[in-house]
Parts: sequence; C-alpha cells; structure tokens
Amino acid sequence: MAILAWSNRFETGIPAIDTQHKQLFQSVNDLSDSLRRGDPKSEVSRVLDFLISYTVEHFRTEETWMKNHGFPGLGEHKVEHAKLVAEVSQLKHRFDAGELMTMRVTIFLANWLKQHINESDLAYVEHSKQQSLVGAAR
Repeated sequence: MAILAWSNRFETGIPAIDTQHKQLFQSVNDLSDSLRRGDPKSEVSRVLDFLISYTVEHFRTEETWMKNHGFPGLGEHKVEHAKLVAEVSQLKHRFDAGELMTMRVTIFLANWLKQHINESDLAYVEHSKQQSLVGAAR
C-alpha cells in the first residue's frame, strides 16, 4: 500500500527532476512497504541506503539546475536539502545501532517530500517561468 501517490500537482515541468521525484516517492513507498511487511533488518537497511544516496543525487541535480538558472533562493534551498540529508543519515545511523524503525519515519519522509516539492521546488520553477517571460519580452 503506497504511502505516497504521484500526481500532476507535484510536476515541475523539468523532466529529469520529475523523474527523480517519482523515484523518491517510490523509495519512500518501498521503505514503508518493507517496514509494514516486517522485512529483515538487511532489507530495510538496503532501502534506506538507496533512499539516502538517491536523495543526495537528486539534490545535486536540483541545485545545479537552480544555479544554472540563477535562482536567488539557492542558498536557502541547499540548507533545506542539507538538513534532510543529515536527518535521514542520523535515522540510518540509529537504525544500524539497533533502534527500531517505525512507520512514523516514512510518514515524516512522505510529508517532507510533498511539502518540499509543493513549496520550495515550485518556487524555482516559478522563477524559471518568470525568467523565460522576461527573456522572451526583450
């Protein structure tokens, strides 16, 4: 059962970023499913490792895109990204140390991802659209 469902309200219109967002949705769903099934620690760990590495890759893609398009909020956006990577890395460390991973973790990740896309990510998309309109008017 998916904890996150993709819809067009999350689309940025940037194919590479939308594809990565969809994969992040799937990764959070995979983690949720793994916990729900009571998978062995090694499987939950594998899913967490993938989620962490893919998140870092995705954030790099977004930040490069924002830099290349002159997004003025890049610094703040990078801080949001760094905070999430640190939080998820800390969750992984605690899990590896034997702490029980709960569904609250996947709910936190799902809510963070939805909020981040709908607010922070769509801000750079709007900036890009405005820049395109200004450039076209010249």
